Amino acid sequence: ITPGKTYDLQNDSDEQFTDMKFMFSRYELKTINKRLVRGRNQSASEGKFMGSMAAYGYRSFKLPGEKGNSLCIEPEEAKVVQMIFDMYGRQGMGYNAIAYRLNDMHIPSRKGEWSQTSVVNVLNNEVYLGKIRWRREPVKRVIKNGIVAKKRIQNDDYDLYDGRHEAIITQEQWDAVKAAQKKRNHHSTHVKKDLQNPFVGILFCEKCGARLKRN
Repeated sequence: ITPGKTYDLQNDSDEQFTDMKFMFSRYELKTINKRLVRGRNQSASEGKFMGSMAAYGYRSFKLPGEKGNSLCIEPEEAKVVQMIFDMYGRQGMGYNAIAYRLNDMHIPSRKGEWSQTSVVNVLNNEVYLGKIRWRREPVKRVIKNGIVAKKRIQNDDYDLYDGRHEAIITQEQWDAVKAAQKKRNHHSTHVKKDLQNPFVGILFCEKCGARLKRN
């Protein structure tokens, strides 16, 4: 039953007409999606913030007089970002050591306590250079347990644009962190491949759901 007509699917002509309506609807849906994606790509290339949650150190705001959002610096959080880059790039501290130091200083992250992952996310985010990352974690449809679900998949070949927001760190700070990461990765190549953690994939944190690792 529709506002325009009541269809009897036992009737051949009504069934054919319904199939045609569905076909045109799918075509229109694809056209709308293409226009939406094209508009989002254009906004990202103009340096606008396209995410749903701003990175630590920033807050999103509506651009005055035009469509789209940008980022403004959150001063207290920006000091912590500077501290993280300094501890890793200049002082030579590791991810876990930085997380422990921040927690000891009672500096909360957006999700509570700092962890190795949250520190890595800060150190690898070009947004602090005044850049906008686009298509880094596209949503893909996957089949899980026979059900189509959406999943974010990390994409290393993403787009990087000059943002409309102010940078928190300098290019020198970014380069120092990248050099330190490259050096650490070179010296920490794993040779032994035997399973060392018998609880891998079994134990998870009750509070945040993160996988517990052997360290």
